[in-house]
Amino acid sequence: MRSTFLILFYFLFHTIARGQTADSTGKQIVLVNGNPERLYSGIEYIGYDRRLKVHPFFESDTMQNGAIQANGQVFALPMLYDIVRDEVVLAHPTGYRMALFSDRIQSFSFLNHTFVRMADSTKHGLPTGFYDLLYNGPTQLVARHKKEILINPSVSGGYGVFDPKTTYYIKKSGQFYVVKNKRALFNLLEDRKKQLAAFARKERLQFKPNMDDAFMKLAKAYDELNQSL
Repeated sequence: MRSTFLILFYFLFHTIARGQTADSTGKQIVLVNGNPERLYSGIEYIGYDRRLKVHPFFESDTMQNGAIQANGQVFALPMLYDIVRDEVVLAHPTGYRMALFSDRIQSFSFLNHTFVRMADSTKHGLPTGFYDLLYNGPTQLVARHKKEILINPSVSGGYGVFDPKTTYYIKKSGQFYVVKNKRALFNLLEDRKKQLAAFARKERLQFKPNMDDAFMKLAKAYDELNQSL
């Protein structure tokens, strides 16, 4: 059972003036702005059954340098992002891994992605959680990355896998809508459907296996078309 704790490290207070300290791997935790005690608040991170194939994290299962905005302060430090539980995971000098309280995080960036927390937004079409901010124009584009545990006793060397899934949302007229493919996007932005289809052909946009780049370019093109009126 996970234990709840607040970590207040004595040596952190002696390194605030320098703006950095070291984690258990020897990497530097850089204090960009603010008191580290406000960041290190969460629950002990407990992993999954080791027989499960792949891993539960976004892109990498090793700590990656990133930045977290929490409680109005910004911190740069190594992290993981568990997309099964939707948790940001940190290491601290005692060797524990800790899942931060998600409701205290405004955003975080790593692996060339910026994630923002959308809270109490079901009325706008989004469940509460962290979203990959792909395009931040008037027609906002975000993605929800998730992994589900699929149990299958026939899987070689294990009994299940972490199965990834990405859901894309586009904001139009204050409401977010799921866009599953190119057709769904064109139908949502139907007032510029012909122009967007022509743009996609001209730019030779590819929608498989990853739709991030194509959707970003189309959302931006849609905004530019509307601004040209």
